[in-house]
Amino acid sequence: REGCKAIKGKGSILNESDEGHVLKEQARTVKLSAKNLREVVLEKFEKAAKDGDHEQVKRFASILGPIGLVESGLQAFTKYLIGLISSRATAEYDSLLAEISIPKNLESEKKVNFNKAITNLFRDIAEAIDANTTLITEAYGEEGFVDVVLSLHEEAEARAVSILKKFIEYRQLSRAIDVSGEASSNSDVKTFEKTIDEIVVLCVRSEEYNNCIKSVLSHAADKGVEKAQTTLNALVGSPLNCVVRELNAYYTSLEDRYMGRTIEMAIRMNECIEGALTSSIVEDTFFILQKCGRRGMATGNVQCVCSILSNINNHLCNSFLSALRHDNSVYDVLVGCPTEDEIAALDSTSNITKVAQAVNNFE
Repeated sequence: REGCKAIKGKGSILNESDEGHVLKEQARTVKLSAKNLREVVLEKFEKAAKDGDHEQVKRFASILGPIGLVESGLQAFTKYLIGLISSRATAEYDSLLAEISIPKNLESEKKVNFNKAITNLFRDIAEAIDANTTLITEAYGEEGFVDVVLSLHEEAEARAVSILKKFIEYRQLSRAIDVSGEASSNSDVKTFEKTIDEIVVLCVRSEEYNNCIKSVLSHAADKGVEKAQTTLNALVGSPLNCVVRELNAYYTSLEDRYMGRTIEMAIRMNECIEGALTSSIVEDTFFILQKCGRRGMATGNVQCVCSILSNINNHLCNSFLSALRHDNSVYDVLVGCPTEDEIAALDSTSNITKVAQAVNNFE
């Protein structure tokens, strides 16, 4: 026993100072290995991103967080996703500007497709979020996921605002409101309606994207991510929503002008058709107003819908009702108790049909 104690005391590997030295060396080795691993993985990620190897990018992105590169890994992956979206969005926007630069004529205006540009942008953002949700949350957590979503949203918002403002400028919406009442032919009205349809589609796409972002952030907020809730509260006043509200205002005014103009045309073209229950004005007017009402509802904006419905009611109570009373002889007979002589004194052609249709028109 004494011999063993002597040996251990003199230079055994179990000496405390030697043990401490070994542990320090091992810790240093582990740290160095971890550092080298992070550098290698980050280098491979950057190479895959540069080569456009999406599968390898996702593979290394899923590793960066767990090996300790949470912040830099999140920044690198976010930068990569934004780069993908930015490159396509830039190409789309440049193509749009090229089409706009062509002198205006019927063919050139058909090629200018604002809807395509903004739809592709929003779709790319939605697909990027949906395809990488699991990867990001597992590697970087819920807060990291929200950071990526907000970065993508910021990119989408800036580009969408540019597209919508360019649309307002190119279609000259302010001037369109002023001259809308001057449309004198069917072709003018059809061109005017195409602009309205285009505005509605852009509003619908923007509303769909807005709901998508709200859904993602609401889900994150329910899990306790404070940044998600803060962004949700501020989303109403975002630049994109401000431009969409401007578009909705243009739409409401243009739709009102369209209703007035087309109802006037329906009144001028009113005819009594043998065998029909009403004259053409009723069917034409209600077809127009129903179409306008559905278009308003498609925007998904409550204020827009209320405004359109109010305008529909105004047109019915004013120009439409006035048109029904334009033939005083018919109206006077209807509101009183007509005799056979009074009915016979109406139009000599199709007396019964005209009176029947006049009654049905008022009903």
